[in-house]
Amino acid sequence: MVKTLSTAAREKKWRRLRSKLDANAASLFRRGVLATTRTRGGRRVWVVRFFVSVGKETRVHRNIYIGADPVLVERTRQLLDHYHSLGNLSKQLAVWSRVLATACSTVRRVLRRARGRVRSGPRNATFSLPLEH
Repeated sequence: MVKTLSTAAREKKWRRLRSKLDANAASLFRRGVLATTRTRGGRRVWVVRFFVSVGKETRVHRNIYIGADPVLVERTRQLLDHYHSLGNLSKQLAVWSRVLATACSTVRRVLRRARGRVRSGPRNATFSLPLEH
């Protein structure tokens, strides 16, 4: 049976959880999952599991206890989704910067060829870039 928290108690617990999650945000950007586990008494509770890098090659496993409150679990799930989307932002920026660099080099190459045709003499004199009216 899930113990229902009052609104004030739930908000107080959420503030504590949020501060713990925010303190570990750098690790949660890349990884961090919401998982269930059983207590010694047999209750099913939720925890956030993640790794923290210590030194160059050492990683330490960490857990943040969420509990069994479905409202807190859903808020935590949404916050983890937000962290993961921010973590993927750097990958997306890298992909878009490569696309932009390729597009710019293609435009430069086309413009160089177009300028070369216009300057090359009378036989290419009919070539012109379209003008918008």
